[in-house]
Amino acid sequence: MRDARRFSIVPFWTLPLVKTGRDWRVLAAIGAHASPLGILYASQDTLGDLIGMDQAHVSRAVKSLYEMEVIRLLQPKGAKHSKAWQRS
Repeated sequence: MRDARRFSIVPFWTLPLVKTGRDWRVLAAIGAHASPLGILYASQDTLGDLIGMDQAHVSRAVKSLYEMEVIRLLQPKGAKHSKAWQRS
């Protein structure tokens, strides 16, 4: 079944920062799944399924994007969405 999303929102300022194809693919998947506020609730497995990458590689890319400050981990006020990420 083909995914209905046609676009991914990726901040322009990330262009010079993100160097590897793996990181770009994960950032594009984050942009495709994020809410209008840029908040992502999808799991790493979901992102991996979308782009054909295993969870371990997605995890490495998320760590890399976090270290580049392209994404940030949101600290929940409760335990509802403890693994939410947001585009910076």
